[in-house]
Amino acid sequence: MASFNDKDNRITVDELTKDINRIALTSSSSSSSSSSSSSSEFTSDEKDAYQKTKVLLKTKHKLDDKMISRRELLLCVINCELRPENAAEKYVTWLDQMKTFDIKSFSDVWDVIGIDGKFLGEHSSTKLMTAYAGCGRDMRERSIMWIRARPVQVAEEKDSIMAGLIYFTAIHADYKSLREGITFVLDTTENDMVTKVGNENKLQKCYQSMPLRPQRIYILGTNYFKRIAINALLAFISLFTKEKVIQRIKFADYEDVKSEVTNENLPSYLPGCGTAHGLKTNEDLVKWVKRRLENFPKIPENWDI
Repeated sequence: MASFNDKDNRITVDELTKDINRIALTSSSSSSSSSSSSSSEFTSDEKDAYQKTKVLLKTKHKLDDKMISRRELLLCVINCELRPENAAEKYVTWLDQMKTFDIKSFSDVWDVIGIDGKFLGEHSSTKLMTAYAGCGRDMRERSIMWIRARPVQVAEEKDSIMAGLIYFTAIHADYKSLREGITFVLDTTENDMVTKVGNENKLQKCYQSMPLRPQRIYILGTNYFKRIAINALLAFISLFTKEKVIQRIKFADYEDVKSEVTNENLPSYLPGCGTAHGLKTNEDLVKWVKRRLENFPKIPENWDI
């Protein structure tokens, strides 16, 4: 696993090179679904993996139809690179973590919000959207998941998890980001990482259960004390996350991110940035999320068996 000590707060060049090579090999040798990442329709391989995963959920994991959400199933299948066994395990783990916040099924969220986010602005989770930032695309035209790290009070836990699911889904609402992964940024500038609520590990386990496939992970705004806290969190995360994902983490500054994201595609809360999308308020972000949900790639009805 990559080293995150205080003398060397960045992954080594050798590790980054290996990771880049691994990504390149994965891209060149994967199935037709990956090689046609810009295609605006699903492939037969994706359909096959989706159906096999659903069968596993119903037979091996004993989930009935009402516990199987089509969109979350698709996210698991594609982010698990069309491996049904892995996708089924991921789905069950994700669902189990949601249950710890009294969210018994994904429908508990979408029945309230609307599958297209129609009622998002009316729900209490809307105010928790301030933990996220709207961005454009990275230089490979993938989505950017940008989190503004801050403590979550116990009374806000459920709404925070709901907001995270909604934003996560919106980030993946295009074929390229679904198939190739995303750029992930955690900005800790507004969080001292020292003041604790006591629910940090509980929340992190749920966030980490999401079927996320980041190609780049940047942690911004750190100092000596924050890095100690973050290193401890990374040690915890490593119990639930693949080593190759941990190895993609880089303590960075805004200039490092600009090697992957142009100024106009960065969040507008950064000075002189964000001209590509103009999301200056939480209300703007909520509207953007709703547009993304409305345009999430449609899963053909004949996929369900």
